[in-house]
Amino acid sequence: MYILAAMVYPGGSYANMDGEGFSILNNYWCELMDPYAKNGEWNPARPIAVSAMAILCLSLTFFWYFLPLVFAAPLFRRLMIQSAGIASMLIAPFVFSNSHDAVVMSAGVLGSVAFAAALVELYINGATPLLRLGVIALALVLICYYIFRTELFVDALPLLQKFAFVFCLSWFGWTSRYIHLRLYKATT
Repeated sequence: MYILAAMVYPGGSYANMDGEGFSILNNYWCELMDPYAKNGEWNPARPIAVSAMAILCLSLTFFWYFLPLVFAAPLFRRLMIQSAGIASMLIAPFVFSNSHDAVVMSAGVLGSVAFAAALVELYINGATPLLRLGVIALALVLICYYIFRTELFVDALPLLQKFAFVFCLSWFGWTSRYIHLRLYKATT
């Protein structure tokens, strides 16, 4: 759905307000959810992108619910992963609102807590490949956030954001397979 939204985005970015279409190098994902494109035109990509964000957050809500169930961790650590992860996904869909920066900060902090706690549990459970890839994914997210806040190397952020997005989604997919296999083995 994000790809479809990018295909119908009218154009413009901070780097080139008169640009046509969505630029992987210059546009941010969040711009797909703006009512108006950076070139000033009405943005028909918005409903598609907002729907994509809602579906993504709903899916990740289930992910954060089920992930701790595969760990033999104390209840408080499992609840920390669930509550921080789910809270992050309940906040994140509002990234399209006027409170974009506050939403990014709040969802980011909660998501990072859940992510870091999940990495600890993956380490304890010997899931080394997922742990390594998860560390890279979390590092990419934190680098993006650092650039977003400091504006150092901000010209690289739109492309880095998309790379981090795809890498993190891949990690969520691989980890979902791990969850499925662990829960399936537990029931057979």
